[in-house]
Amino acid sequence: MAVRSNSAAESAETEFVLTRVFDAPNASSCGKRSPSLSGLSNGGDREISKPRVHKLELRPGGVFLYSQRMPDGRDLWGKWVYREIVAPERLVIVNSFCDEKEHPVRQPV
Repeated sequence: MAVRSNSAAESAETEFVLTRVFDAPNASSCGKRSPSLSGLSNGGDREISKPRVHKLELRPGGVFLYSQRMPDGRDLWGKWVYREIVAPERLVIVNSFCDEKEHPVRQPV
């Protein structure tokens, strides 16, 4: 039986992939409506503010950078990196928490 270490170097090389398939109409059948992230719940009875878009480069390799003001006054930042766009049927992104300079950060608590 091989012994595996739990070192930071090993975990830095590990990739986590989550795939979701939605049974929903494609974007071409939704008219001119755009998806909204407004009104997201924080799990309690208070609502999170509407996201502020800081960067939107809708192309493979492009970035969607946004922030949201939390009820306690903190700004949380998020980043999508577009990997693949096949309109209107496929959108592959990498989604992460980040800071205002786009550096990855741990999930806020």
